[in-house]
Amino acid sequence: MAGALSVDVFRATTIFIAICCLAARVFCTNRYYGSYLTFGTGDDIIETYHMHGGTTSPIHKWNIECLDGEAVIGIRDTADDFQRIQGLWCKFMFPYKPPSSDYPYYPGCYVRNFTTHDFCYDPRDALTSPNSFMTGLWDNDFQFQVWRITTDYVQLFKCCATPANYYIDYMSCYYKMTHDQYWEYYDHVLFLMFCDTGYVVTGLGKKHNPYTTDIHLDWIQCCRVGFGPGRFPVGQLAEGLHSYGNGSAAAGYGTNPTYRSLNANAHNLPNFKSLLNNPKLALSKL
Repeated sequence: MAGALSVDVFRATTIFIAICCLAARVFCTNRYYGSYLTFGTGDDIIETYHMHGGTTSPIHKWNIECLDGEAVIGIRDTADDFQRIQGLWCKFMFPYKPPSSDYPYYPGCYVRNFTTHDFCYDPRDALTSPNSFMTGLWDNDFQFQVWRITTDYVQLFKCCATPANYYIDYMSCYYKMTHDQYWEYYDHVLFLMFCDTGYVVTGLGKKHNPYTTDIHLDWIQCCRVGFGPGRFPVGQLAEGLHSYGNGSAAAGYGTNPTYRSLNANAHNLPNFKSLLNNPKLALSKL
């Protein structure tokens, strides 16, 4: 009797372990492949959960980054008042761009920290940052939270230059707030924060809620993508004053169809990982 009972217990334990292993394998596989959901419409939804870490180099692909020919057009938070970023919406925006044979997908990319620098374009660096848009997101936290002052100080997003003959029309830029006038946030299981048709995300910013003093993602900047020569020449004016042409390498980027990075300053970029635990040092570097 005791022997039969031992056999039954052994069988039950074995079956239980097998089920747990199978469930873990299935769920982990679904989680990994479910991070990128690509549609035939040219839309790509990327879930950020557990896609943290990895390289911060502008010349290597990030865990959370749009695919070839795509740009970020929207962000999502399900239920936390945009105190974290749970999803990116990428869209195919450059139909005349030749397909890339390898990474990088675009002629030049660089990294911003949106705790200290909200926009892809920097008027102090007008030759290397115009006609750029958001393509990727990086965090060292698996939930991509933004509200902790010290822990979430390093919040990186990648910006890339438009392909040849495309430009960003800065005259058309506008902001979309993550909340209404009563500071009720547009968090939802669906994307409520996204740019209009033909527009891409070119910046995002955090801000203290005036009622709770908590930090939230407060807005995204959307700008229109144009094709052909820009309306105005490159100049060091303030954000949003004019557009830029990108029909040649004059804007600071190459136009080789393979889109090998020509960012000469890539080796001078700060080591963001070494700054994670030292906000004062980070502030001096960014």
